[in-house]
Amino acid sequence: MCAISFYSYQFLDERSEAYSVALNSHKAAKKERTKINKEIIKNSEGTELYNQFQTQNKKTNLLWSHFLKVKNNDQFFGFKTLKIFSKEFGVFFGFFMYALFNLYRTFRYERFNIGIKIYHSFIISVCVFYFFWIFQQFQDFSKPIYFLMTIAAAYFVFLAMHLLFKNKKTKEERLRANLMEVAKFTFKNTKPEKREEMLDLIKEIAANK
Repeated sequence: MCAISFYSYQFLDERSEAYSVALNSHKAAKKERTKINKEIIKNSEGTELYNQFQTQNKKTNLLWSHFLKVKNNDQFFGFKTLKIFSKEFGVFFGFFMYALFNLYRTFRYERFNIGIKIYHSFIISVCVFYFFWIFQQFQDFSKPIYFLMTIAAAYFVFLAMHLLFKNKKTKEERLRANLMEVAKFTFKNTKPEKREEMLDLIKEIAANK
C-alpha cells in the first residue's frame, strides 16, 4: 500500500524522546553558561580584555547577520537549498510521470480497466497536491485532516485493487466463454470419432470456471 505512505509520515513524532531530552539538557546548560558569561563580562568592564571582547562581538554579530542573508538567499521555494528542492520535487515528478503514462496507456489499451484508472488517478492527485504545496506554500493541514486523507487513500487503493482483479476475472471469464463457444462449434462440426476428444476438452474448460 505504497500510496498510503504519502500521508502516513504525519503520524510519526518529529524527533525521538532521547533527542528531546538531550536538547533540553543542552539548552539548560547553555542558559546557565550565558548567565555566568554575563557576570564575567560585567566584572571585566574597563579592562583591555573587555574592549577586545566588545570589538570581536560586534564583528561576530555582523558576520552572523551576513550569514543569515546568504542562507535566506540559498533557499528555493521554501527548501533550504536547490539540491534539496530538486530531490523532493524529482521524486514526486517521477511518480507523476509514471502515473500519467500508465493512465494514458489504460485509456488507450485497457478502457474497461477501471481499477487501474482509479489507482493511477489517485497517485496523480497526490503528486498535484504536493506540487501545489511546494509552489504555493500554504498552511499545512492538521493531523486529523491527514488521518482522514490516509483513510480515503486506503479506500481508493482498495477500490482500485478490487476493480482491477474484478476486471481481470471478467476477462478470464470472457475468454473461457469464447473458448467454450469455439469448442461447442467444433464439437458440432467435427467427425464422430473425434467428438469424444472434443467433449473432454469442453469438460476441462467448464471445470476451470
